[in-house]
Amino acid sequence: MENNKKQMTPMLKQYTEIKKQHKDKILFFRMGDFYEMFFDDAVIASKILNIALTSRHKENNIPMCGIPYHALSNYTQKLLEQGHKIAICEQVEDPKNAKKIVKREVVKILTPAVNSEIDNLFSDENYFLFAYYKQNLAIVDFSNGDFFYEKNINIHNLISEIEKHFPKEIIISENDLNLLKKETYLDFYNISVNIINNKLLETHNEVIAKWQGNINLDVITIILNYIIENNKFIPEHLKKPEQINLKKYLVLDENTLSHLELLKNVNGKTEGTLFSLLNNCKTSMGARKLKTWISYPLTDETELSDRYNFIEELIESPHLRKNLTGILSKIGDLERLNSKIALKNILPQELINLKNYLEEIPNLKKTLSEFKNRLALSLNEKLQSLPDIISTIEKHILPEPSNNINDGDYINKGVNKELDRIRDLVLNSKKWLLNYEAEIKEKYDISNLKIKYNKVFGYFIEITKKNLDKIPENFIRKQTLVNAERFITPELKEFEEQILSSDEKLQKLQKEIYTNLLNSLSEKCANLKFASDIISAIDIINGFSDISLKYGYSKPSINDNYEIEIANGRHPILDEIMKDNFIPNDLKMNKKNKIFIITGPNMAGKSTYMRQNALLIIMAQIGCFVPATKMNYFIFDRIFTRIGAKDKILEGESTFMVEMNETSKILNNLTDKSFVILDELGRGTSTYDGMSIAWSILEYLSTCDKNFLVLFATHYHELTTLESMLPNIKNYSVNVKELDDRLLFLRQIKRGPSDRSYGIEVASLAKLPETVITRAKEILHKLENREQPKIKRKIKQKTIFDNLKEKKLETIAVKLKELDLNHTTPIEALNFLYKLKDKVDSISDL
Repeated sequence: MENNKKQMTPMLKQYTEIKKQHKDKILFFRMGDFYEMFFDDAVIASKILNIALTSRHKENNIPMCGIPYHALSNYTQKLLEQGHKIAICEQVEDPKNAKKIVKREVVKILTPAVNSEIDNLFSDENYFLFAYYKQNLAIVDFSNGDFFYEKNINIHNLISEIEKHFPKEIIISENDLNLLKKETYLDFYNISVNIINNKLLETHNEVIAKWQGNINLDVITIILNYIIENNKFIPEHLKKPEQINLKKYLVLDENTLSHLELLKNVNGKTEGTLFSLLNNCKTSMGARKLKTWISYPLTDETELSDRYNFIEELIESPHLRKNLTGILSKIGDLERLNSKIALKNILPQELINLKNYLEEIPNLKKTLSEFKNRLALSLNEKLQSLPDIISTIEKHILPEPSNNINDGDYINKGVNKELDRIRDLVLNSKKWLLNYEAEIKEKYDISNLKIKYNKVFGYFIEITKKNLDKIPENFIRKQTLVNAERFITPELKEFEEQILSSDEKLQKLQKEIYTNLLNSLSEKCANLKFASDIISAIDIINGFSDISLKYGYSKPSINDNYEIEIANGRHPILDEIMKDNFIPNDLKMNKKNKIFIITGPNMAGKSTYMRQNALLIIMAQIGCFVPATKMNYFIFDRIFTRIGAKDKILEGESTFMVEMNETSKILNNLTDKSFVILDELGRGTSTYDGMSIAWSILEYLSTCDKNFLVLFATHYHELTTLESMLPNIKNYSVNVKELDDRLLFLRQIKRGPSDRSYGIEVASLAKLPETVITRAKEILHKLENREQPKIKRKIKQKTIFDNLKEKKLETIAVKLKELDLNHTTPIEALNFLYKLKDKVDSISDL
């Protein structure tokens, strides 16, 4: 860029000077009706946006691309989704008044997390910004105002929080970033990573102090500074930071969140996740809050019981549930509208929508007052109707306003006397025009005369050429067309000056009133946010009641005896997919039976059974009913999972190393109230190594004095002997039936170990070549008898002809079995032998 600067035009020099201030952003440079991008920005943007890459100066070969100004939001969102930041540079003076070059300035900065274009955001998605510094974490969702922080969290905790929130950006030191990349397999492709500048801004200390209050954390100052840098101010919709106290929640690490597919599936989508199942919310803000509830299940018995009782009363009171659902369906996204007020980019019609939504709150409160459960009544007491916001909007905005802030009519009558006067003048001007047009038509006998307006020529009289002979002297020619002439009169010119001046005053005054209105409403942002939080919670619980009723879920009960009992438990996702074909199973564990060793063939349902029980615990601890006829449990504080095989090639970790690291994390962080899933532990190494590790871990778990519960699935049948050798261990297996050399998976968990793994049978189901299956059975027989199998130097692969021979031989065997010799004459027997010989001859020919 610098090499070409001397040969650049003044406009490109202006571009490069502005770009220097925004090196990490793609600069959208306004030129007339287009936003242009140059140099590397153009190369990057053209690929992502799929637009043509051209050249500004052929001799300098400066890459360039552009988009129409009116399509800005469609294009910026694509770049933001890919993790890019954008600086919007506008023309800030009228080109007519420019001396050499039009003055331009960056008026807006958009980042993946700090995005003021609320309309472009997905309705049920959060847009989190993270800042991590000195083992403290600050979390902001700029799109709805949520603001949290956590203290004393290490890199492992940070990874878990990333899996819960999927941040769009992370502000992090270079050293911590390097540690994070080593510790996680997370894809940073869509996460914009920023390096902390330790020299914090000083220009906003008062605002930052106001937001921090008594929270003296550098990380909060850092995240607020970042928002100020990119948004120019701290909007009122941001809540005061609240501390996340992890002791209040069931802790789910990144492996558990991923293995159980709570928020996203293996493809990064929401289909088939616990969130997709439970999301029966009528509002977008409810759907977003549901993700938080799933990420942070409760550990407080009172709060859980309150949610259960609310759901129970909703199920038992169809009329109240119907009323609640109807009201919630009429309430839009208060959170996002609140954000738009704070960011000063809400449209008049959206304010009317907000007013309509708020008018439903009294109906909501009336319905809540009819409930008997404590939570409904408590939420009703906290929820405020906000009549002041309703009346303010009603007073200021027309019932059916224009959304064109620059050239529309949207401020109500009676708000401002001067505005009313000017508006009447403008309205009366239309009558004047009609009267004036009728007057000159009649006076000069020109029936097709028309008074028109456009932005170039203003007001004019248009007359067809056949009537030109009737034109009086006071008509001044303005423009000649093919079939008509355009004129102006002194009266029309005077009217034009008056009306255009009035219209300009009208729009200016409306804008001033609207700006003051938004400033006034911004002071109510905290109240709106509080109301939206309460309505979101009601929406989630109401959705839980619908789902529980639809799928026949039951109310869990809580004990303090370190026991869990689930009767006829079902996997919530598979149960919905398979309908009545899913096989339910029980679970009963306690201090004396805290470790279950589960054996059985692959595909029989071991992993499904383990996952289903973990999912039921999570559902219960977010306050939802569960897919079981009965669930009585004690409240867990951690769920750990070690499932599946994956490696971290870039970090140099094999599948087995990843497995051991995850297992180490579990064993070193076990609590008295942990629920643990260990699936096929030790399979990533040799048989004896793997079995030895698994054996040792089971010994460790059995003799540990903590009251955690463990489901341990394995193919090492030798481990089942531990039931008789160690306390607290019980053997269970998946029931299987063998039918004529094929397996029938019954999907039922039964007491006692499995006698074998049925691996060869499963291989046969997968259609491995019959030769391979037969040879595998021979080898297995040798090994089971402690014999050394001998290598077959050549194994003939069956051809299609071999298969035909086998089928024909089978047919002959069937015919022979069907032959009744006691009732066969000699002639019939001889004919049968002839036919049999023909068949044998045909087989020999193959």
